[in-house]
Amino acid sequence: MFSLHIQRYELSAKEPLQLHRVIPTVTLRGAFGYALAQVLARGSGVESLLEQVALYKRLFKPENDGSNPLVQNRDVARHFQMRGVYTRPDQCSFLLDLTLFGKGKECGAFFRQVMEVMCLMGVGADRQECHCLLVSEREVDPSLPEYDGGDLAVQFVTPCNRLTYHRQCFQEEVPFPALLMRLASHVSELDALYGDGVFGGQLDWHGLEEAALRVGHLRVAGGHFSAERWSTRSLHVQRLGGFMGEMRYRGDFRPFLPVLAYLPYVNVGHFNEGGCGWCRMKFVG
Repeated sequence: MFSLHIQRYELSAKEPLQLHRVIPTVTLRGAFGYALAQVLARGSGVESLLEQVALYKRLFKPENDGSNPLVQNRDVARHFQMRGVYTRPDQCSFLLDLTLFGKGKECGAFFRQVMEVMCLMGVGADRQECHCLLVSEREVDPSLPEYDGGDLAVQFVTPCNRLTYHRQCFQEEVPFPALLMRLASHVSELDALYGDGVFGGQLDWHGLEEAALRVGHLRVAGGHFSAERWSTRSLHVQRLGGFMGEMRYRGDFRPFLPVLAYLPYVNVGHFNEGGCGWCRMKFVG
């Protein structure tokens, strides 16, 4: 399986950081992309512009080149994702987790440089310069969650954008099969691209789906939350809304534990690398 390497940064400034009000890391993802292009152009040692562009796409916006039979989508999963929260009421400090999947760990030192350049270039609409401090780096080995019965409570911290299952997009609530199968598909693709590629082959996909359909669900809080951002690259509005709140699931979760082990660490749904689809979970009596 792929490893999880998490770099934690603290971004701080004298004035409040002007980040997206619902998904702050969406703003940082855009700034990260611009900084990445600058580092490649000025400090990577790659002279050819074509090679710089190719490397940028591979690192920031990879596409399916058909070389991996385990990958079906045209736009493939990134080997990084972002999550983060403000740490002070005045919003002058922000804690950012940059998670690197599998082989993405090899870019750890390079990404530290990109983060420093990003903060020097500034973030947000006003290009606000901030201080960047690497707080910690750690390896995480997702283990099977302890389970001895009870319901599964899942908090969707950020909107779960375009979570689809059998061509239906769930925005007002998230049934368990939609959550489980989308998570399993995403983890399987991450493993195929950046790990050993065996995770998907170890799953009984039909059996998982059949069992998931027997799990009941209840929306405890929340619903569809509207969110959007203006893309300076494509010059159009990107819709980031989706379900945000808490779902409660009831059933036998033993068949799903190998997949659910990744839910606390892997965002689900569209635009997951930018911070959408961040979930917390716990089993409750």
